Amino acid sequence: MLGFPIAVMYKFFDDQGNYLAAILTYYAFIAIFPLMLIGSLGLSLSYLILAQLLQHHAGAIWVSVFVLLPIGLYATSLAPVTWVIISEIFPNHIRGVASSVSIVSLWAAYFILVFTFPILAEHLGTYGPFYFYAVICFAGSSMVMPKLLSKLRPP
Repeated sequence: MLGFPIAVMYKFFDDQGNYLAAILTYYAFIAIFPLMLIGSLGLSLSYLILAQLLQHHAGAIWVSVFVLLPIGLYATSLAPVTWVIISEIFPNHIRGVASSVSIVSLWAAYFILVFTFPILAEHLGTYGPFYFYAVICFAGSSMVMPKLLSKLRPP
C-alpha cells in the first residue's frame, strides 16, 4: 500500500536517491514514535485488564482475548520498531558488530522474560506478573512520550 506512493515520489524527484532518503527518514520519525507509544500503552492497558480478569477468575473467552490482544499489539507495534531501530541506529563502520550485540541482548531479554514468568507467577500469583509487566510497559511509554512530543512541537 505504501510502496506505490513512494515509487511515485521517487520518479517525481527524478531518481534522486537523496530526496527519497530524506522523505523516508522523515516518515520513519513520524511513524516510529507513535507506534512505540501506542504499543507500550496498549500493552500496559492489556496487561492490566488481563491481570484483573485472572484475579477475578473471568471466563476463558475473555482471558483468551486478552492473552491474544497483547501478542497482536506487540507484533504490530514494538516488534517491528525494534528491528528497524537496531538496523538503522549504528554507523556503518560498527553496524555489523553492534547489531549482533544488540540482537543477542534482545534474545537474552526474551530468555529472561520467558523463564522468569513461572517464578513470578509462583510468588505473585497467576495474575501478578501481568501487573509487573504493565508497570514496565507504562515506564517505557513515559520514556517515549517526551521524544514524541518534541517531534510534534512546531519549531
